Amino acid sequence: MNVKLHGYFKELDTNLKELGMSDSSVEYALHIRDKFDKVIYSLNEIKNYLGGEDMARTSDKYFQ
Repeated sequence: MNVKLHGYFKELDTNLKELGMSDSSVEYALHIRDKFDKVIYSLNEIKNYLGGEDMARTSDKYFQ
């Protein structure tokens, strides 16, 4: 994967972790959690297509 793209995904990973830790509704409100999980799934699909590794297998990583 391109170094610049890798940097963007790393920044996105950091921002998603900050979002997950900043608001408990992202983790505990099912209607929000479902959307968050879908975003992580889509980003993993894009990253895999581009030849990178998954950002996270599940969104649980972003709440720790």
